[in-house]
Amino acid sequence: MRMESLLKGLFAIGAAMLCFGWGLLTSRTQIFPYRILKEAELAVQSELKLRNQGLSDDDWRTWLREHPTPLAGPQARFLTKRTLSEPILLTLPDLGNESQSGRRELARIVDRQGYSLHTWTADDKWLRELASRNGVTLRNESIVYGCGAEVDEAGNLLVSMQTHLGFPYGATLVRLDRESNPQWSAPLAVHHWFSVADDGAIYAPWHEAVKTPLTLGGTTVEVVSPSGRILNDGIVKLSPRGKVLDKFSLLEVLSNSGLAGLLVGNVPDIRHPSGGKQVVRVSDEDPVHLNDVQVICQRHLPSRPGLELGDLLVSLRTPSVLAVVSPKTRTIKWHSTRNTLFQHSPRLVPDGVLAFYNLGGGVETGGTRLALVDLSGGTSRTLFPRPDKKLPESFFSVLAGHVDVHRDGTRALIASTAQGVVWEVDLSSGEVLWEYIAPEPGQHPTARLSCFCAKYCSEPEWIPGQVAATIPEQR
Repeated sequence: MRMESLLKGLFAIGAAMLCFGWGLLTSRTQIFPYRILKEAELAVQSELKLRNQGLSDDDWRTWLREHPTPLAGPQARFLTKRTLSEPILLTLPDLGNESQSGRRELARIVDRQGYSLHTWTADDKWLRELASRNGVTLRNESIVYGCGAEVDEAGNLLVSMQTHLGFPYGATLVRLDRESNPQWSAPLAVHHWFSVADDGAIYAPWHEAVKTPLTLGGTTVEVVSPSGRILNDGIVKLSPRGKVLDKFSLLEVLSNSGLAGLLVGNVPDIRHPSGGKQVVRVSDEDPVHLNDVQVICQRHLPSRPGLELGDLLVSLRTPSVLAVVSPKTRTIKWHSTRNTLFQHSPRLVPDGVLAFYNLGGGVETGGTRLALVDLSGGTSRTLFPRPDKKLPESFFSVLAGHVDVHRDGTRALIASTAQGVVWEVDLSSGEVLWEYIAPEPGQHPTARLSCFCAKYCSEPEWIPGQVAATIPEQR
């Protein structure tokens, strides 16, 4: 019996030493099962990061500004004597409450009195299935919500979907008819704001999580992040029916354009390991953060030499860059740096590019501003707010922020996402003309719904008599 126990002990010690030796050899030579173990490690790190560093509901609320008094319903008011009539298309995700009946509101059209003319909703389970199918890791608390939106003359809605407490945060692009019946969804993690060309083609941001080290095409540069992964941002072109026509990576575009340095900070960590690779260590898993793609259409061209039909105006938040990308050559033909900081929502206007400049605005007005960047010289100036014009409240949104310029070019809608407010402003005078605020239902009576998109839309003639106007029910 003693001999049998001794043999078992010696076998266990031998097996342990063999496993230790094989493990040491694996780590040194990266033979089997090194790759499997490394992928498992990355998966665990990803899950831990998702659980420990994702925004909780309370964390999200710390980014939001609250109204000083509770509101019984949406508040819409005119702040000048000007009479404005166009309905407004809004996405107002409720990130802190459960949806009723398993459905979530994606977008609504409101009139200038704040009454809801029409809403689109979608099944929560269906939205989560679409996100998971596109490679998104979701938790039980994750929410899939609408961000950018576009409605056509028949009442069909295009809406880009994002995730709250998911990784990555992009989910998909869906098209619904006016009765909220799904028509199609994009097979990619589309996010933020997209645009539609004159021929109906859709241009949208998309991304995917990729492992590092990642070699930038055609160079000796490897990008490495502390977690072993980064988001690879890109642009996708879709047909009006949702078929993928083209897609390419912004990392590829930056490399092709000789602008890979925009991926790193002022003092990059560059090393020279064996094999002749230069390793660029980025501190952010989201080194590009593409947040808007605006296709150049015929109406943009007359006064803008150098731009071509089909060029793409984009915003790269992490490096604080505005750029025009040629999808034909997959290179950057114009860019602006250091004129904006963490900006969103660039729009072409007669004098240049208008952008929602999240950080760097005046202290006295709140810290956010609309910057007008000159296309020729690359300089910028503040278009809104103006020091001589009184604001309804301070203007500041540390995240998102959307701008829609009216077709006559004289005014614009500003959705200040973290404030939960929509303003319409006169671009020449800096006056705030109109305001819309929607309260968050539930346990926080002074909290507002964060608005990710506010756009002008034509009179919805497909709503019979428009008799359906009602104050939105508290979800």
